[in-house]
Order: sequence, then structure tokens, then C-alpha cells
Amino acid sequence: MCYVPWDRDYQAKIKDYEKLANAIYKATPDVSLAKLDMAADIGAADEIEVKPENGLQFIFYRQGKSYNFADYTDIKELSKKLKVIAAPTWRPPETPLLINRVKEMHRKDFVNDLPDKYFSTVLFYKPESLASQRLLYDFELAVNSLKVLNGIKQSFHKFDAQDKSETMAKYGVKTLPALKFFRNGKVYDYNGPLVNPKEMKKYIEFHMEKPFTSLADAKELDAYLKKSADRATVVGFFASLTLSAFPHFVEAALNLRDQYNFVLMSTPVVSNSDGETKQAEGWTMAVFLPKRQHTPDDEKKSVLQYEGADYKMIVDFIKWKATPLAGERTRKNLATTYSLRPLVVVYAKVNWTKSHRKETEYLRDKVASAAKDHKDTLFSFSDSTAFAHEVQRFGFDMDPKYDLHVGILGANGEYYPRWDTVHMSAKMIGDFVKQYKDGDVKPFYRSKAASPQNTAALQLTGETFKSQILEGTSDALILMYHPLAKHWRLAQSVLNDFAQDPGYKRQKVVFGELDVSINDIPVSFELPTYPVIYFIPKNHKRKPTKITGDILGEYGIRQFLKEQLEKLAPNAEAQSPRPVAEKPKNVKTEL
Repeated sequence: MCYVPWDRDYQAKIKDYEKLANAIYKATPDVSLAKLDMAADIGAADEIEVKPENGLQFIFYRQGKSYNFADYTDIKELSKKLKVIAAPTWRPPETPLLINRVKEMHRKDFVNDLPDKYFSTVLFYKPESLASQRLLYDFELAVNSLKVLNGIKQSFHKFDAQDKSETMAKYGVKTLPALKFFRNGKVYDYNGPLVNPKEMKKYIEFHMEKPFTSLADAKELDAYLKKSADRATVVGFFASLTLSAFPHFVEAALNLRDQYNFVLMSTPVVSNSDGETKQAEGWTMAVFLPKRQHTPDDEKKSVLQYEGADYKMIVDFIKWKATPLAGERTRKNLATTYSLRPLVVVYAKVNWTKSHRKETEYLRDKVASAAKDHKDTLFSFSDSTAFAHEVQRFGFDMDPKYDLHVGILGANGEYYPRWDTVHMSAKMIGDFVKQYKDGDVKPFYRSKAASPQNTAALQLTGETFKSQILEGTSDALILMYHPLAKHWRLAQSVLNDFAQDPGYKRQKVVFGELDVSINDIPVSFELPTYPVIYFIPKNHKRKPTKITGDILGEYGIRQFLKEQLEKLAPNAEAQSPRPVAEKPKNVKTEL
């Protein structure tokens, strides 16, 4: 288990995980469960190539080789898997080399080979990278179990992308390893699972198929729509597949199929004034909302009928009409449908079971009633328990007397709350949105003093960070920490010494520390892990520079501060108050 101690998933699972570890050790001593704090032991995390920003991750080791291990939802599920693995006869699945369908490719193959294939999947990797080796293993297992589509030219490749930055940039690859789809040589994003061969197989097969379902008549369409309970359905009616809009419809389906259902049908048969029947000419596209998202203020079906429609117009229309006035925002769609900002979110109890359906529909309709007067802004509702961290970040009171909470996730990344009111009405929600648009709502930052620390550095809160640091007149070096993170006290002791150093006092450098588990800061200050130290120059408060990782000892921090002060005074001798000696040998100064 690779974790950071402040991660909610880790906190929810660690007790059962440790109990299972003890039980397995007693029953099967040669099988063990372990855990790695990625923030505390950065060297080990780097060595096995796991990153704190990716959240909870599981790595399985057998005879020194590492494999990705899929996360689990229930400890019994994990226990069952481990019993299978512990059997003396168990071996990791392997792909015989002679039937391995994943072939090595070269740079020229992107131009010479892929354009001839209807569908290809390419893994961009680094041969010596453990993360690449783990993903390659899963990818090969997934590909070699794929069904073969007759008559479809398909291929699967791995590409050594080490030191090939131009090729990576050309195909939109930012980090390694990475998977990409190609259709007739054109690249598409892979947004599927990366740690489970069975799930990878299902996702790749889904994208190998046509991006739409072909239906014959209205009866089949009605049956299809009844089954689509959670996703909007886009239906293209075409008199001929040679029409100029058809390739745009297909391209939209290829790019949006993970979010919406797509259906292809012929245009309906119509009668003219003489009673003759014939197929309607041209094309039409309709977007149908699922029944669960219907409100009195929503269009059940939205139609686009414009001969000159291009790809952008079709995509924009789908995204606009496939999103209801008030849709449910969940873990599955928050990064897609509800990634736009600003976003109005109403937090309440959401329960679609039969006994609570009417209450949830009432909530949905209330939000939609407010949204109908603000159609330029996206509205949603979310379960307050599933998004408890956001409810807390907004500063809302969890007292059950408040039936709902309303907040806006701003375009600037900040949080704008409407302070709690018992039994909030649709008009109150709408008025709050108008106030936000008029600039009359301020972002909320939690501000709470941490437990007193024996240090000379300033102990900041959200409010004093703004007043004394961002609005202050001095250069500042600020430690941002989470109390659950290990080793932050090492950096704290360094800043304590610096705060008492006469040389830094002459240079008027301010030293401070901030517990970011109970205090909020502007989004311009990124916190990929903890602790983080930011240098904030007095004349460029919105352009801070950070350090983190394994250089937060005395030597590393002093060197960092020296470099930052020299940048501010390039023509002066802006030296550290004490000379920065060579890094001591055989002395641990890092975390």
C-alpha cells in the first residue's frame, strides 16, 4: 500500500488493512502486507515510481518483481485475492512470446503503418522504468485476451519514448508511461483504467467497436432509451452517409463516447401532399436526456438541424443539451460533464432508492427552477456525504437542520459559499448566483490557529497569511505543512534557526509556518505533497517559488533561499548571512 497519511481513502482502509496483515502473517508467514508513506520516504517512492499526487496505490511483489495491484472496495475482497495468491501453485499470468500481439514500433511506423489501421493502441514507455514495466505487463495481458474483430485492421504496439520528446509532444504524451488510441493514424486520448487487465480489456474493446449503435426504427429507439438511465443519448438521423455532416457526427461520437450514448438511424419516412411516402432528406441530430434527469423546466429532446453544421458546432450542441439544468454530479462525471467553471453545486442528501426518490426529485427540481434563469451557468447537485471534503472546504455547518448547502466553484479555482439558511428556496439560490456574477460574493478561506509551537517563526492562519505575508512588505519563506505528514518538524526547526539569524533579520526576511489542514490559501499556491516551502518575494507576491521533497534539510533550504535572494538582487551581493558550505558528506540533511 503506497499512501500519504492525509488521504481519505487511506484513512478509511488502513485499520482493516493492518488487521488483515496480522492475520495473514500468522496464517501464511511467507505472504505479507506492507505500507509505504510516499511523502515520508521520498527516495523509496521514487525508486518504485509511485507519486503522492496519484493517491492510494497498490503494488504487488513476487520474487522481486513488481506488478500493479487493483484497488479494492471491501477488505473481504482483498483477503480472497491474497488467499489465491498465497497458494503454492499460483503464478502470475504470462503471455507466451510467440502469440504476443503487442509489437515494438519505431518512429517511422507512426507515418508508415498506423494510417493503414482502423484501430491501434500504443503504449509510450521507458524500458528501464518500473512503472512502464508494470503497465506493459497489464497491457499485454489485456491485449492478448481481446476478441478479434473480423474485417477490421487493428494493431497494438509499444513505443520506446525515452529521449523522444518531439514524438511525445506531437501525440500529446506528457508523462511516461501513457496509452493512446489511433484511428487511421489520428491520435485519441485513452481515459480508461491502467491497473487492471480485465478492465483495460473491456475499455479497449469498447473503443474498438463503432462509436455508435445502429437502430432500425422508433420502436428500437424507445427500448434503447429506456435502458439508458444515467447517460444522455445522441441520435443522428441521416438520409445518406455521404452527407458532409456525417464525418463530424462520427468524430464527435469517437471523442465523447465515454460520456454519452450515440445512435445512428436513417431519417424517417414522411408523406407529401399527394400522399406519397419517401425518406426524409438531409440529416437531423437529437439529444435525449435520461428519464431520471427530466425536470419540468428541461427539454426532453433537443434537435439540431443545420446543413452547414461543423464538428465544433455539433460537439458544443451535444455538451450544451446533454447536460440538464440540474444534473447529479458524482465521482464518475465530475472530471468530464462537470469540469466546467464556474459551477454551482447544491449539496444535500441524494438517494434514488424507491423510498427516497421523491425527495431527491424535489431537490433536483428546486435546483432546476433556479437554473432556468441562469442558463449561461452550469448547475448541479451532489450528495453531501460523498463530497464531505468539499462541504468542509466551503465552511458549511453539517447540522441536519440545514436541508441543503449552496456553493460555487469559481473559474479562478476558489470556493464561494452561500451561508447556510434553513429551508433554502429556489429564489435564494438564484439570487446568490446573481450576486456572484455581480462580484458581490467573496471566496472563503478557513482560518484557524494551530496548536502553539515552540518556534521563532510566525505561526500563521489563513487570515494572517493574507494580511502579513501576501499584503506585507517583506520577502517571506513559509513552511506549509500537514500535521499527519512526517518530517515536517525537521523543516520547522530549520526555519526556527533562520528566524533568529541576525543576517536574515538585516535582510528583513520573514519566516512563517502554516497548518494547511485547517487553513486555506489561494489556489496559486500548489501543494502536491507535504511539507512544502514557498519563497514569496515582496514585489511579486503572486509569483512564489516552492521546494519540496528530499531537500528540506538545513543545507537544501539555505541554498534555496540564497538562490531566491540573489535573483532579486542580481547586481548586488545578496549572499546568505552565513556562507553556504559544500554539502556535508555522510551526513543526512534530507528528509
